[in-house]
Amino acid sequence: METYIALLRGINVSGKNLIKMTDLSIVFTSIGISKIKTYKQSGNILFEHSSLDTDLLQKEIELSIKYQFQLNVPTLIRSKTEWTKIIEKNPFNDPLKYDENSLHLTFLNQIPSVGQIEKLMVKNVGTDEFKILEREIYIHCPNGYGKTKFTNTFFEQQLKMNCTTRNWNTLKALEEMDF
Repeated sequence: METYIALLRGINVSGKNLIKMTDLSIVFTSIGISKIKTYKQSGNILFEHSSLDTDLLQKEIELSIKYQFQLNVPTLIRSKTEWTKIIEKNPFNDPLKYDENSLHLTFLNQIPSVGQIEKLMVKNVGTDEFKILEREIYIHCPNGYGKTKFTNTFFEQQLKMNCTTRNWNTLKALEEMDF
């Protein structure tokens, strides 16, 4: 069994797409997922599953949520091993230059093309900055995420793909979670 983290995009935000974590756990159990543990109410789920095909598992979760709740909820999955490497690769990992409270990570459902990255890098100006490493975009916004133009919606529109963003404290809390 492999341990995974699922990130659901846009549930329980501003009173929209409401799903109780207990109900979500039931949906996960119904498709053979075990040892389910949720973090906060915003679609962060630690679980175990025997599948190594995360794309197929992701689609199965999305279809089950759509069937059960009549909601289209993009879902991104990373293994616990990948998660640890993602945190270790943080290009803003210098506490003398970067406050962890100003760091966020946008997860992408696929690796962007060279053309997409080149087009996006032109917009990487100002006090806020981002760096793309494989299927993740590390974001440093010293004036706060609420004031940056580098939001989840920005990256989805620019890259034409599903994304979901978490703050650095959530990333670390999910890394530390265990059964």
